[in-house]
Amino acid sequence: MSLMLQWLPLTPPRQRVIHPPQRYADIVATLYQQAEIPICPAAAAPPRLPPSLAEGSPLLHSSHIPDLNVGVLEVENLGNDPTTVSNWIFHWTRNLCRDKADTIYLFLNIEQYECAKVADACAERGYIFAGVSPDAFPGADALVMQYINVSGDPFARLEVFTDTARLLRDFIREEWTALER
Repeated sequence: MSLMLQWLPLTPPRQRVIHPPQRYADIVATLYQQAEIPICPAAAAPPRLPPSLAEGSPLLHSSHIPDLNVGVLEVENLGNDPTTVSNWIFHWTRNLCRDKADTIYLFLNIEQYECAKVADACAERGYIFAGVSPDAFPGADALVMQYINVSGDPFARLEVFTDTARLLRDFIREEWTALER
């Protein structure tokens, strides 16, 4: 699933300073460009104190949606300790897998400094890219990752109808295939 393809702005979008992990920098930039959302990668932004270092405790949400059999983990504020956030994600991933959730979607605040570090830690534990979700949080976008907890090829019957959808599907499938090896 890609939430990027479900977003339509009602007003001209603001410029975002984003912090994707290096492994996703190109696809994230492409998705923002396709949606005509102006971005400024963190490396090109004026130097400043990383926002989450000044924001204290993380703001975390978890849910299981039985009708869809998916889990949703939201990291609205990364706080000042990315290790604590990563451990929370791994704890809830185990719980949702025990509950036999087919997929777990992870929303990370991509506009906060430690997003790349947490996303890389999650990728090391089996999460793969799913897209971006503009305005997923009040005043911030999300990098969306997914943990697929099903057997077989989840892409076998997936049909796409646009070039952007095809690009996204191919990127996600390639990452998933590499993980399954």
